[in-house]
Amino acid sequence: MLGVPLTANSDTRAALTDLAAALYVAEQVSMGRAAEIAGIAYADLLDELGRRGIATLRLNAGELERELATFGP
Repeated sequence: MLGVPLTANSDTRAALTDLAAALYVAEQVSMGRAAEIAGIAYADLLDELGRRGIATLRLNAGELERELATFGP
């Protein structure tokens, strides 16, 4: 079960953005799908997730090792 905190006076856009962020964090939707749910552009959702301190780059261990080797010390 996914809980999405909403305030009593949340407007529709804010509520949809909260829902989209929660679904993205729970790895239930991609960032593109989350942007569609929120009704905002992909870039705007990327900015919003950043403001909320939500990581938008998800790498598995192998991908992280390749990135570190490429951009390492």
